[in-house]
Amino acid sequence: MQERFSLRLLEYDAARALLARFLASPLGAARLAEMAPSRDPERIKAGLAEIRECRRALDEHGAPPLDGLCDLSAILRHARIPRAMLAPEDLLKVRATLAVCRRVNAYLAGIRSPGTHFADYLLAIVPFPDLEKHLERCLDDDGALKDNASRELASIRKAIRRLQDEINQRLVRLSRGALKEYLQEDYITQRNGRYVLAVASKWKNQVKGIVHDRSETGATTYIEPIGIVDLGNQLQDQQAEEAQETRRILVHLTAQVARVVDPLSWAVEALADLDFALAKARFAVAFHCRPPEMSEDGRLRLVQGRHPLLMDILGWDKVVPTSLELDRERRAVVITGPNTGGKTVVLKTVGLLCLLFQSGMEIPCDDGTLLPVFDAIRADIGDEQSLVQSLSTFSSHMGNIRRILEESDERTLVLLDELGAGTDPIEGGALGTAIVEHLVSRGACTLVTTHLPDLKLLAHAHAHVVNAAMLFDEETLAPTFQLQMGRAGRSNALSIAQRLGLPEEVIGAARGKLRGQGNEAARLLMQLEEDVSCAERERRDAELARMSAERLQRETLAELRRAQKERAEAGQRARAAAQAMLAELRDETRQLKQRLKRAHATLDEAARVQLESQVAETSHVIEAAAQHPQLAPLEEEETPVRVVPPEEIALGAHVRVEGFSGVAQVLAVDPKKQEVAVSICDMHLRVPFQQSLGLVEPPQEHAPPVEYEPVEMESPSLDVIGLTVEEMRPKVERFLDHAYLARLPQAWIIHGHGTGTLKRAVRDLLAGHPLVQRFHNGSEVEGGAGVTVVTFKER
Repeated sequence: MQERFSLRLLEYDAARALLARFLASPLGAARLAEMAPSRDPERIKAGLAEIRECRRALDEHGAPPLDGLCDLSAILRHARIPRAMLAPEDLLKVRATLAVCRRVNAYLAGIRSPGTHFADYLLAIVPFPDLEKHLERCLDDDGALKDNASRELASIRKAIRRLQDEINQRLVRLSRGALKEYLQEDYITQRNGRYVLAVASKWKNQVKGIVHDRSETGATTYIEPIGIVDLGNQLQDQQAEEAQETRRILVHLTAQVARVVDPLSWAVEALADLDFALAKARFAVAFHCRPPEMSEDGRLRLVQGRHPLLMDILGWDKVVPTSLELDRERRAVVITGPNTGGKTVVLKTVGLLCLLFQSGMEIPCDDGTLLPVFDAIRADIGDEQSLVQSLSTFSSHMGNIRRILEESDERTLVLLDELGAGTDPIEGGALGTAIVEHLVSRGACTLVTTHLPDLKLLAHAHAHVVNAAMLFDEETLAPTFQLQMGRAGRSNALSIAQRLGLPEEVIGAARGKLRGQGNEAARLLMQLEEDVSCAERERRDAELARMSAERLQRETLAELRRAQKERAEAGQRARAAAQAMLAELRDETRQLKQRLKRAHATLDEAARVQLESQVAETSHVIEAAAQHPQLAPLEEEETPVRVVPPEEIALGAHVRVEGFSGVAQVLAVDPKKQEVAVSICDMHLRVPFQQSLGLVEPPQEHAPPVEYEPVEMESPSLDVIGLTVEEMRPKVERFLDHAYLARLPQAWIIHGHGTGTLKRAVRDLLAGHPLVQRFHNGSEVEGGAGVTVVTFKER
């Protein structure tokens, strides 16, 4: 499979070397050596899911204890052989790996919500407590058998130590007594496993015993005195028994290992996989990686992608990120710009990040990155001149490109560096144009770098090809390494040559020749760039005007709502005061009636009738005043309201909203956030379900069907730069409602770069919004990562 991927040209092995730094064992290194890009989407998704689990485990529980993990493959194969005997150092490796199994099993068991992969690891990495304790009891840390490995071994070693002590005591007495004057050196040593004294050779005949060795000079003879020969023989017998018992114990321990060969092999394999997965997770953290989304339709969108090798050398903040996008309509990008401007780096960045993604890895990019699964990634990069085959650079490149053209289709990523170079520019331009058109016709996703004007012009003549420029600072005459989609770059050869000190007369002559040759293609490109720049300036001016108008509209609406609120509050206060006054008058009237009743007997008929008439008239005036609409208590709206569960509130329904007197229409329903978007009083609001009092019953007569007239918007973009997150949220939600009602297919939210907090908050809001289909970074023309492009759901 690897021959379908240009691993060497895209420095895949160098990226694997970066990943190797994060491994904890040789077993993980073996897994890394096997790593290769896959064409299986499910395998890629599984790799990304595993990294996600590992990152969460590292965050919440730290790293699992993998120290001491050993490669047991050869040891376990040997243990399978009947009556096999493992060396003590091999048994030590087994013991160390058993300890890793025990610790990692406890670590995995402590994870409260393990994902699918970690649950599988927990099943495979089991402890072996009996075998681990047995090996711990029998072996010391140096691999030697302990005395208590068996009763027989303990007894034999006790006898050996007794014999050694007795032999040493006798030799000490002899060296300090009868044999003292014959010794060359006063010490006890061993030769051929026997205890001896260093006797001066001239006195060797005076010492009875067995000669075992002589010094190189011949001055010393090593003699075992006759009096300890029998003890020496007994010692060797005991040592032979010790060796036999040691072998028996090692065979027994090997048999114990053989009983768990299969589950131990599975555990070691799982530990190797876990080490490799954890290394990829640590790599992702260290290199600011994110998991790309997988494209189902061949679209490639890279958002703020960085080359990991450059990040390792320069640091994350020093690497200029690359953003670009290809889809079904735009299948090829022609990248132009100055030498050393970063064109080749763009190709290698895109190629390597695709390879790493298809290896099941997260990559250094921002959210919104979308990558397809390619069957092949083919590159032609660098000087491939072949001296052995006597091929020129051009011939070598053409041979490689021929193979690429034969094998490319819609599931191929093609990366061609300096296409058309190495030959006549006119012929090279024509050939390069034909190559790009052929790749586009076959549906290949193609990135090309060049200096040739014919290829720059191709994007303006071909609907499926787009230009991209590596930007150049005109003041410093230095490349910025930034890629801008939608425009052609300049080579700036004369400016660079002038900066490097070429004589002015040479530069002037070159400019004259350039003008004299007409250079129609260069003039056309320059005119196109000026048109693009002019359009961009006009767009920005219109955007500023739109933002100003929108800000004025927001302020006017806010003032209107404030005035309405104040008027309503004043009305409520006046109504309450009037009602209180009426209550007092009613009370006074009742008291007057009671006094009139008590005084009834003392009044004459005329006076009584007159007073009763006055009291009745006063009561009538009070009750008439109480019935005035502005003084009457607030009552329910005339239109009946039916309270229903939130799930029954549908698009287009009429609802009452708490705090508003009018009827609102539902524009969108978001069950996830328990919110509805409504239109009320010429305003568009988002209110929680609990604030919606219920559905308004439709009128009895047949009302005309509701038609949604598109809302007119002056601009499809919103600038939130400088706002806090709290200030941003209502503005963005209001803007999305307006844009949706205006039937815009897309909208632009300008948040800038800054610390990234505002950008993340905007995207968190968009991720759960019911009207949003998807979102991504803007192109370089639109503002790059400082702008988020929103695509709305179909209406």
